[in-house]
Formats: sequence, C-alpha cells, structure tokens
Amino acid sequence: MGSRFQIRIIIFSVAGLMLLAGCIPETRKADVVYGPEKQTAPVVPLPQLEERIASLRGMLEKGSLTEEDQSMAHDLLALYEKIRDDSLRQPPRYEYAEMTRRLLAQLGRFEEKYYSREQPLDRKATAVISRFSATRKRILDSYLYGNYQGVVDECTKLEASLGPESLTPEIGLVFALSLAKKGMLKEAIGIGKKIASQMDGKPDLLYLQAHITEWHVMLGQNEKAIQSYEKLLDNLDGKEALFKSTEKKLAARKSSPPPATGSQAPAGPGIGTVPGELESLESVLKRTDALIQTQQFHEAKMLLVKYRITLPDGPEMETIDQTLRKVDMAEQEHLDGTLAQKKRLDEGMALAKAMIEEERFEEALQELEKLEKEQLADAETRTLREVATEKFINQERNRAARLYLMARNTTDPEKKEALLLSSYKKLKALIDKYPSSSLNSRLNNNLIKVREELHKMGVNPG
Repeated sequence: MGSRFQIRIIIFSVAGLMLLAGCIPETRKADVVYGPEKQTAPVVPLPQLEERIASLRGMLEKGSLTEEDQSMAHDLLALYEKIRDDSLRQPPRYEYAEMTRRLLAQLGRFEEKYYSREQPLDRKATAVISRFSATRKRILDSYLYGNYQGVVDECTKLEASLGPESLTPEIGLVFALSLAKKGMLKEAIGIGKKIASQMDGKPDLLYLQAHITEWHVMLGQNEKAIQSYEKLLDNLDGKEALFKSTEKKLAARKSSPPPATGSQAPAGPGIGTVPGELESLESVLKRTDALIQTQQFHEAKMLLVKYRITLPDGPEMETIDQTLRKVDMAEQEHLDGTLAQKKRLDEGMALAKAMIEEERFEEALQELEKLEKEQLADAETRTLREVATEKFINQERNRAARLYLMARNTTDPEKKEALLLSSYKKLKALIDKYPSSSLNSRLNNNLIKVREELHKMGVNPG
C-alpha cells in the first residue's frame, strides 16, 4: 500500500484514540438523577465511520494490497466496526481499555511499516554517486602519495560493491599501474588490456591539447596558441621518453637491437630533414595536400598550425591561413559526402527490409546489390542480403515444386512437358546463380526428380 494510505490511517487512528480517551467515564461517583433515561449522541460521528469502513472494504475487494497491508486493513476494519457498534451504547470501562490497546498495537504496526520502507530510488542513486565520488578521490589521492596498496584495496572494494563497470578508464589506469608497482604483473596486464580496449580509438589528452592549440589560432590568439603548443610538446616529449625507455628494455632482452618501425615521435614545428633547418613553405603545402588527399584533415591542420606559430606576420602567414580554410572546406565536403552516403545506405536498407517484409525478395536483393555497387555495403548489408537470398531461393523453390505437382496431375502431354521444363529452369537458374547457397543440396534433389520425369517423356532438358 502506498505511503499516503498509511499516513491517512495513522492520522485517523490517532484521532480515534483521542476521541476514545475523551469519552472514558470519570472515576468520581456521579450524582444520581431520577427520571427518564437520557439519550446521548455517539462519541464518534457515524457517517465518518461508515465512510472509512466502506473505503477499507473497497480496497480489500480490489485485491491490490500486499499480504501485509491486507492483514493490517482487516484488523483496522474490525476496529472501525467495533467503534461503530459501541458508539450507540455505553460500554463498560474495560471495553474502552481493550479498544485503546488494540488501536495502539495497530498504530505500532503502521509506524514500523512506514519508517522501515525502502528509500526512494533517487535517494539511493544519490548515495551511490556520493560513495563512488568519495572512493574515486581516495584512489587518486592514494596513487599521488605513492600508496599503491591503498589503491589496490580501494579498487578491489569498489569493483566488489558497484561492479566491474565502476572501474572507469581513469580509475582502471591507476589500478593497473598500482598493481604493477606491487609486483602483481599478470593482474596489471589483465586490467590494463581491458582499460586499453575501452580507450582505443577515443580522443586522449594529446588530441584535446592539439585542438585547443588549433582553436587559439582560429581566434587569432597567437600567444595562447604558442603556450598551448609548448604544453603539447612537453606531453609529446614525455611520451617519447617513455617510448625510448620501453625500446631500450626490449632491446636488452634481445640479442640484437629492435628494427626501426618508423613510429618515432612527431617532429617539432617547421623542422625539416636536417636538424635545425626550417622546412620551406612549399614543402609544408605539399605535405598538407597529401594529407588532404588521404582525408587526414586533423594532421594537416596540425602541420599548418605548427608551421604558422613560427612565422612573423606577412604573406607566408596569410598563405597558411588560406590553406587552413582550404583544409576546413575539404573536411566539410568529406563530412557532407559521408553523411550523404550514410543517408543513402540507411534509405536503401530501410527499403530492402520493407521489401523483405512484403516477400518481395528479388526486388530486395536488387536494392542491396545497388548498395554494394555504390561501395556503401557494410556488415549489416551483407547479413541482410544473405537473409533475402535464402528467402528468395525458398520462394522460387516452392514455385518450382508447384509447377512439378501441376505436371504430375495433368494428363495433357504437352502441358505436362511445359510445366516440367519451367520447374527445371527455375531450379537450374537458382543453382547457377547461388552456387554457394546452403540450400543447394535440396535444389539438386528437386532437380533430379524433375529431370527423371522429363526423361520418362523422352525429353532431354539439357
């Protein structure tokens, strides 16, 4: 039962107790008055009692109450009926005491149920978020202070209480590093791989810092762009140092140095092949065009930004700004083209699905083949084509079977031959068009039966 119902019941019960308490006879001896017996009004208004009794009966008849609420409602209904009956007479004092005791017991049950009910969902969610936030702070603080065991303990408890999804990339990264610090390398690899897979392909801090530099340039804030770029270079230097350290460790484990992989850290702004030599504007523009051709728009912008912040105001800076706008336009055109292709794919897939629902399987296959010719097909397209192909083969196979049965049931030799040849051609066309279909064995069995009937008639289908 809802809390409103419980609160109304509690209030009414308290009111009943107060009324009952007020109508208990006084202990002093009353003066004897001779004469006709005096009629007294009921101590509780009967219409209110009848209304509550009818309401409780209605709730019980609906059967929507829980078992516990039903029990309390039945007890309360009996009390209301008792009060109603006793209100029309003057019951002895011990009956009032018993009624008061029962009302107090019922109130105790309501109070216990009301205050022990579960907290609302939003309060639970708030408590979970607060607990997660506090645990996250403890984990990060422990890592910063070198308390790696504390990080391991807190992360373990967090995962146990809130599930594996509570190990966000940020927390999981710190967890993996702390496990490694404590010598638990296998566990560190397990957590590390999981977190790496979550972060794979997603923008990282370097990506954001590069864009901040680019945004400063676009706003004409060259000084801030230089500061942001220097910070980006610091981060790159840190990654390069980590890369070289890892490379040395790998080399120490091998008999010969590891082969060069070409995955060196990016060069500084405007640096050419000769250390300290500034790259020419012509070379930068050529490299930019090559990046645009391969849709590496972000890399092209970064190349121009890095070169731009080394230039004084003048024609070369204007050329770089124009080229930046050219890259933006090329990126927008590529994006528009991509969106148009996606729209075409979505529309084609929706049309093919509708055709399949209408059992127009051949038309659906034609639409899906168009998508493939336009180089728009993806995994979902190929899966849908397999479904449509199987349904189309079954549809045509059933048509061939009906032709075969019609041929068996006719006595006209010419008509029989024509029907059998039509059935044969349908089956043969399916086998030739879909040689890798899983239904080919059934098609071949049907084809053999049709050929046998034609041979009986002296007809060679070819």
